[in-house]
Amino acid sequence: MVKIFRRKNTKILKRNKKNKKTKAAQKEEDILYEELARAESSDKENSIESYMITIPKGSHTHRGSYGHLGRELGIILKGKGCLKYENKEYILNEGDSASFSAAVPHVLENVGDVDLQAIWVVTPAQRFVK
Repeated sequence: MVKIFRRKNTKILKRNKKNKKTKAAQKEEDILYEELARAESSDKENSIESYMITIPKGSHTHRGSYGHLGRELGIILKGKGCLKYENKEYILNEGDSASFSAAVPHVLENVGDVDLQAIWVVTPAQRFVK
């Protein structure tokens, strides 16, 4: 049995039934970030944010290419990716995950034949979606 507990200021983000995208979404060139959890300003250094990321074939993320404070965790749901981290490359297939310090420059590239979909968690929150 699952019980749901909601505090007064809890943020619930629901998918729109028509187009199945969350209400908070932003594109970075051709990359789509759909917000799954939003940080509260009171969370400060303990804040986290999470996204469903869709990367078209042959494209890659840009936001981490400079590195930033914190840690990231990503889970590949569909497709095949290459995580470029510092001077190393890691191939990630469906079901694979990666966790790393975000201080080092990093990029996720779609090297598969279909759109890459992944859930990505960042702490502390960087506010990719405004």
